[in-house]
Amino acid sequence: EDKKGRADPSLGRIELCLRWCHNPELEVELTEEGARDPHMSKAPNELFVVLIRARNLKPQSRKHDQSKQADPFVVLSCAGKETRSTTKKATLNPRWVERYTWD
Repeated sequence: EDKKGRADPSLGRIELCLRWCHNPELEVELTEEGARDPHMSKAPNELFVVLIRARNLKPQSRKHDQSKQADPFVVLSCAGKETRSTTKKATLNPRWVERYTWD
């Protein structure tokens, strides 16, 4: 990260799919102002994130390993909750297709 907290683009790219939707089990009564949402009949209250893949990651430099590979994982954080993906072994272009939910 740089001084402003932005990721260094030379480290590679991550691809995510996000979906903010309504889950009736998490429904709460809205104030009159919130009830006048012209875009949706129900307010979103659950965030779905699908971690798809990363591409062109920078190889790890290990003293005893000259394979020029990485064992990548992703730490996802939202609303003070943090979760970690599985680790993909010896790859610079990992695929996860893992689903996470925040409510």
